[in-house]
Amino acid sequence: MTTALRLYSHESANMPIQAPTAEALRPLMKSKRLNELKDACALLADGLSGFDELIEKYVQVEKRNRRDTPNRDCERFLEWLESKVQLTDQQRDMIVNQQSRHAVEFVALKQRIAHLRYEEMLSNSQPFQKHSAQHLGELVYLNPVHVWATFDTHAFIEDESPIPATVLFYPAAGSVRTAVIDEQSEQIIRELEQGPQKLRTLLKQTPKEERETFLEAIQRLVSLKILALAS
Repeated sequence: MTTALRLYSHESANMPIQAPTAEALRPLMKSKRLNELKDACALLADGLSGFDELIEKYVQVEKRNRRDTPNRDCERFLEWLESKVQLTDQQRDMIVNQQSRHAVEFVALKQRIAHLRYEEMLSNSQPFQKHSAQHLGELVYLNPVHVWATFDTHAFIEDESPIPATVLFYPAAGSVRTAVIDEQSEQIIRELEQGPQKLRTLLKQTPKEERETFLEAIQRLVSLKILALAS
């Protein structure tokens, strides 16, 4: 039996493997960026006409910074949309919704320890009874991770809500939630942004004729996990 031997020259055996050129990698990098951007901005896909084409155009004209995460690239895309595209009020609300959710994720990273403490507080707290005296001596804490925004349409809120609506984005139970905030609730939250206060103190600061609605607001905010009470 004859065995055929394949001969290699010394030169070919030692030839270095050439790395792909930047030109060859460019289509792959563009495809990767497009997919990451579409995932990061997925909430816009259904409501923004020509979503895929707009992302394609953005990627063509705006270079990605090396340090940009997909979320940051999405934020830059949203900023680009606002400056380059004629948007409807509903589409602007879509952008506000996406931006606010990204902002919550960013704040959650910065306030990670504070938020873990808040979640522990929530797990140990009892249901709020608005006429229970035991709550008066407790401290009222605000969810440390929250972002304010305004909606000009009912695209993301109930039709009964007044427009424009002040809304709060915040994390709870592993997801980002949105709540429409009325004027009295906003006053409570703004006050607690300065730090926790005893319920008794907050109640004393409230005019007598508004105390019942104040307690109802506290009860609603506690049920939404925006506030928590602890001794």
